[in-house]
Amino acid sequence: MSRKKREQEKPRRRRARPEDAIIGANVRGIRLRKGMSQSELGQKVGITFQQIQKYENGSNRIGAGQLCHVATALKVPINALFQGIPDAVSANAGPPPIVDAQALRAADAILAIKDSKVRGNLIKFIEQIALTNRGAG
Repeated sequence: MSRKKREQEKPRRRRARPEDAIIGANVRGIRLRKGMSQSELGQKVGITFQQIQKYENGSNRIGAGQLCHVATALKVPINALFQGIPDAVSANAGPPPIVDAQALRAADAILAIKDSKVRGNLIKFIEQIALTNRGAG
């Protein structure tokens, strides 16, 4: 068999696409919300933390089977990993998840406040601080 023919028969590696970056960001956001390290997730899925890192930053694609393992390890439905991808799973899947650890903590704390009036006032307060603090820093 000629070299040219062998090269033509090689399977092409698929490059990561923008959707892969969104899925990776979703994995990261969910993992952070659950207080899990990349190493812990990697152990549960049976891969290295470096591979989790590559998935999360979107440089590597997550295969369908691996995606199932990741969702199971994170204890979320698989469609949670597709949030933010247009036309994926559901058009009303919601906004992409928060991936900043401090923002996640703040969101969880706000959601824990049962009194909707207190929660609303707190949100207004935070919005005021954000308005006066834009551009600073």
